[in-house]
Amino acid sequence: MLQWVLTGAAIVAAGGGGGLAFLRSKRRDDGSDAMIADIDSAKSMNLESDLVWRQVRQEAEEVLRVEPAMTRRLKNAILRQSSLEDALAHILANTLSPGSNAPGILFRVFRQVLHDPDSVEAGAMLSSHIRADLLAVNERDEACQGPLQGLLFFKGYLSIQAHRIAHVLWNTGRRWMALQVQSSVSEKLGVDIHPAATIGRRVMIDHATGVVIGETAYVGDDSSLLHNVTLGASGKDGFDRHPKLGRGVLVGAGALVIGNISIGENAKIGGGSVVLKDIPAGATAVGNPARVIGRSKDDVAGKRMDCGLMRVEHCRDKGSTFDLFKLNSPIAAGHVSNWCLHKALEDILPGRDIDRLFFELDAEHSGQVKMEDVKKCLVDAVMKCSNSYNKAHMCPAAAGFAWKETDPATLMKKLETVMDRARNCPGAVV
Repeated sequence: MLQWVLTGAAIVAAGGGGGLAFLRSKRRDDGSDAMIADIDSAKSMNLESDLVWRQVRQEAEEVLRVEPAMTRRLKNAILRQSSLEDALAHILANTLSPGSNAPGILFRVFRQVLHDPDSVEAGAMLSSHIRADLLAVNERDEACQGPLQGLLFFKGYLSIQAHRIAHVLWNTGRRWMALQVQSSVSEKLGVDIHPAATIGRRVMIDHATGVVIGETAYVGDDSSLLHNVTLGASGKDGFDRHPKLGRGVLVGAGALVIGNISIGENAKIGGGSVVLKDIPAGATAVGNPARVIGRSKDDVAGKRMDCGLMRVEHCRDKGSTFDLFKLNSPIAAGHVSNWCLHKALEDILPGRDIDRLFFELDAEHSGQVKMEDVKKCLVDAVMKCSNSYNKAHMCPAAAGFAWKETDPATLMKKLETVMDRARNCPGAVV
């Protein structure tokens, strides 16, 4: 069996005779990214230079030898096509309008868009996207045993490619055709992505059933979404009303991300969560409404597919967000230790709120939280509460402190007592 191993900037052949078999490089981002770079830089694609298409064709030939019942489909969809673009156009056209005269019309529309060098989404040609997305499915989805399976059977992949075509049609003035493609994908595949939405590179939708992505939504490169995810509008944000997902975001099954909010890069959203506010980069959020419970251990959460949220750094108690080891980490000279500050604050805030506050203030992920920053945040909450500010404008984790009392003088006295206790904690100051 001839095997193709992703190494460096090329795919290197290794092994004996026979057909091609992808040696799946799970979690090896360097190889697939290098291959995609080769795809991006290629000015033309043919059977010899297009390694992804070669892989698909040779897998199809192997399947013919072991499953004759697939002969007609494989020959029509793969072996009689001259490129991955033509194969994808054929598969999409027959998937979206089976049993009618429409496949021929759709095939011509899809083929024209896919071969047009001016067809671009998220800064890359569609020819690059369709290959990069296929590699992403093959890399991240344990159920995918090669790019041929992804191309033929994985409706998340097909839905994204149909959307990319619709997006180009939308942006080039063919909006009725774009809406027809969206409607067909929604009806046949159960995925509803508005043609104006922007989908980045190497994006995967796993299982895909029930996914809804609104008109002004943005999904960043290397992100992954599971089934029944909604990137929807709150109904009160005007035109730009849908979420913006940064690079490498993972959104679990059944999650609702609502409104014109930002999900920072490398963030994780737990399954079934309802996200109504911005989530910082690298954070993990769960619940209804969603709250931050920790920080991802992954460089690119969307590639790791940690749907069970096992790779999350938690703190002292369930649902906390600031890592336990950071409470005892070395600090700069003259500053109160995080552990002493945390202990002192427990008199006025629940431990979970303190951990959230530390998370918010530790923007550089250094594990260093300064007492003066904590005090400033708490004082700000006191002043805003006393001046009848909207509580939603407060530092979220500090708001609970201000809500317990309405008298600013009482709150400030409590705060000074807490700060004194932190300073006098044994070993507090280095």
